[in-house]
Order: sequence, then C-alpha cells, then structure tokens
Amino acid sequence: MQYRILGNSGLKVSKLTLGTMTFGGEGFMSKLGDTDVDGARNLIDKSIDHGVNFFDTANMYSQGRSEEILGQALGDKRNDVLVTTKVRFPMGNGPNERGLSRLHIREQVGKPVSSG
Repeated sequence: MQYRILGNSGLKVSKLTLGTMTFGGEGFMSKLGDTDVDGARNLIDKSIDHGVNFFDTANMYSQGRSEEILGQALGDKRNDVLVTTKVRFPMGNGPNERGLSRLHIREQVGKPVSSG
C-alpha cells in the first residue's frame, strides 16, 4: 500500500480509503446497500490486511447508522486507523440542523454545546 501525508498533520494515510456509504441501509441510502456489522467487519479486516488505514463516513449515511456500524466493526482496531466523517449534511428540518456551525458540529459528534 502506498501512503500519503495528510496535509500538515504528519499523519500517513493509505492512498486508498474505505468509504462506508453502504453501511446500514436505512432511509434513501438503502438503495446503495445494507451492510451490517458483520459485513462491515469483514470489509474492514480485509482492507486493513491490505494496508488501508483511512475510513470515511458521514452523519447522513443511513441517518448516522453508518458511523455506528463503523465504530462497532472496528472495535479495538479503532486506535490503529484514521476515521473521517462529514457533518454538513441536513439531519432535520430546522435551520440549525445542517451546516458547519459550532452548534451543528458539536451536536453531530455527541458533545453538548455550552455557553462558556
């Protein structure tokens, strides 16, 4: 596997990335696939065996289920890989349930927003 330096981070990431859009199969994403935890674990293990250390997901993939499946399937390998996710996508109908505001980002990563 070939690796590249990610920006100025110093992190070496595999040239190939495993995308997880097919994990979960909920909502409109069901048209793309419905990979469950066991299937995801199989794909992840094969990817890692071939040198992949970079995994991509998004909050909107199966309404967050893709992120959950990725975490469950990685298990104790989580500290050996880089996981990226996207949070800009709409997760509801409200004006603050989308975008890159501090509020939306923190809500999507499960951190409460404090005023301080």
